Amino acid sequence: MISRNGRFTTHFATQSTGTVPARILAALAERTEALTHSLLPRCCALCTLPLEHPDERRAGWCAPCADSLPGGDARRCPICAIPVATSAAPTMRPGSCPTCTRDPPPFARTIALADYAPPLDRLILAMKFGRVVALARPLGAALAERIDCPLDLLVPVPLSPARLAERGFNQAWLICREIARRRAMRAATPLLRTRHDPPQSLQPLAQRAPNLRGAFACARDLSGLRVGIVDDVMTSGATLAEAARTLKSAGAAFVANIVAARTPPP
Repeated sequence: MISRNGRFTTHFATQSTGTVPARILAALAERTEALTHSLLPRCCALCTLPLEHPDERRAGWCAPCADSLPGGDARRCPICAIPVATSAAPTMRPGSCPTCTRDPPPFARTIALADYAPPLDRLILAMKFGRVVALARPLGAALAERIDCPLDLLVPVPLSPARLAERGFNQAWLICREIARRRAMRAATPLLRTRHDPPQSLQPLAQRAPNLRGAFACARDLSGLRVGIVDDVMTSGATLAEAARTLKSAGAAFVANIVAARTPPP
């Protein structure tokens, strides 16, 4: 059984309960959600102004904020999601950055909602360290609309058991679960963190990849599956690269990153 607070499990989340088809459950959930939003008006997760339109209530933020996310419409490398100059694109592999062209990472695609910059960074920090876990909902809803490649399974980047006990939840799993619900996809936690390391955000960029070697294990055979790894922020990409290597060693045929925010280059 998958726990509600994001604790680890190696079982796949089922797409239906009993004999009820997943599409019927999704339709019932959508109608229940619409009724809830009609009875309980909400505020935008970014600007806090009231959400008047049902679509905005379902999304969790207003249209002006959604349209003005930092870097939301930037041209990005399809592999690592770093912004790329349009003028440089013809010299590279279909739109990819020089680094990914020269040394392709173990993941094949990165889908990022926007840059890790105000006001999106404040929302992520409030969710992660302020324990405002409801903010995972608008992030997951927006990311669900951005997925543009076929995937068989969604997997969150795991926390170590010690970090999970300290925080009480895994924000990546909360976002992952919302995406899966929106897209009627499978979500599971076969990826495990094998040790408790200092937060990557406190490590120099050059040391992040070496520090992560062997940090993950996969508890299932993923042979032939197309897997999406979900996380809140992608900075150097070292964590997601190591996670992708682990998933591919377990048989995954394709790995894509799905992240709420991409840290811009210095």
